Amino acid sequence: MSIKTKVLVYLNDKYNDPSIQELLDVASFLDPRFKTQYITADNITNIKTRLKTEMLESARRTHNQETRSRIETTPRPQSAQPFGEKVKKSIGSFFKTAVVSSTSPMQLEDVAEAELKVTS
Repeated sequence: MSIKTKVLVYLNDKYNDPSIQELLDVASFLDPRFKTQYITADNITNIKTRLKTEMLESARRTHNQETRSRIETTPRPQSAQPFGEKVKKSIGSFFKTAVVSSTSPMQLEDVAEAELKVTS
């Protein structure tokens, strides 16, 4: 068996796993040098759907964390604070803004779809 044949057999065995192939397809899709060049046409819609789902989940998770953080750092009104007790603030509370995001799930889907169109 020649060296070329051994290398070919090794590479075919290594990259024959569907999960590895999916990972490589996602990496290729996100890389602006390759995009869809090395992805089979059947897999492109699956990759776009997976990436869109991951983007939406990440955005929702971030939104929930920001909301929770805003609630935790909201100071109590003066009337609710015991007399003579100072409120302790963390350094991070000075940098947090109380801007409420009005991004609805439908808008998030539109943003994710636009990002995927720019990528492909």
